[in-house]
Amino acid sequence: MEHREHSVGELLKRLFTDEKTKPIFFQTKIELAWRKEMGSTIDRYTQDIFLRNRILYIKITSASLKQELRFSRDKMLEFVNRAINEENYVTQIIIL
Repeated sequence: MEHREHSVGELLKRLFTDEKTKPIFFQTKIELAWRKEMGSTIDRYTQDIFLRNRILYIKITSASLKQELRFSRDKMLEFVNRAINEENYVTQIIIL
């Protein structure tokens, strides 16, 4: 069995660019950015945020806020992709 040494930086780069772990890393970054940028009021009504197949699902508990956010999906899509430093990675946002 061959034993190869890798630097911590190389291992982290592999972890964050691996297609299986990238969505988990991105989801965490999106959740943190959402809380920071949207503020405590919107965060209070945010029940869940999850990323599946490059689609971001945001579960909101307030009907009026859901409606308002649906009108802002394009801006939110730009914001989310900026937050993860990947242009066009998230292709769609669905407000639940």
